[in-house]
Amino acid sequence: TLFQIMANYDPEVAQKCLAYIQAITGCSEIPSDYDSIDASHDHFHELLYNGMLLCKYVFLGSVRRIKLTSAHII
Repeated sequence: TLFQIMANYDPEVAQKCLAYIQAITGCSEIPSDYDSIDASHDHFHELLYNGMLLCKYVFLGSVRRIKLTSAHII
């Protein structure tokens, strides 16, 4: 349930994850300054919920086109 997810959510771990993603990929959606990273549950979910950010930066051009349909949005 959402309550269980929120109970186990750790903003410090989320901040470290986002800092790692930013350091590896250089993505502009995440600030490069560690203390400026918004690690709230809502922001973390917004950035990563559909995998687009990771596809966009991790594959570094190996994905030519990403098609997003409403079926992908939860």
